[in-house]
Amino acid sequence: MKTATVEDFTAHVADYLDCVEAGEEVALSREGRVVARVSPAQSPPSANPAVKKPDIMARLTAQYGERCMSAEGAAALLDDVRSRE
Repeated sequence: MKTATVEDFTAHVADYLDCVEAGEEVALSREGRVVARVSPAQSPPSANPAVKKPDIMARLTAQYGERCMSAEGAAALLDDVRSRE
């Protein structure tokens, strides 16, 4: 993390923003005390892998085995129930 005075940051905004864009955080200090931090808006894409969605059918099959109803079977059952209403 880089540290800069508010005055230095103001004078060299473009340089510090290049560092922030590259993923680095910049701490801004006034009178020797950190008063703010400038950080990237989001993590670099390589550091933020896509979230894997759970495989619900695999989990249900593992727990209930062959007693697990397929999506088509569930839709047919739902249609049957709705037609009786």
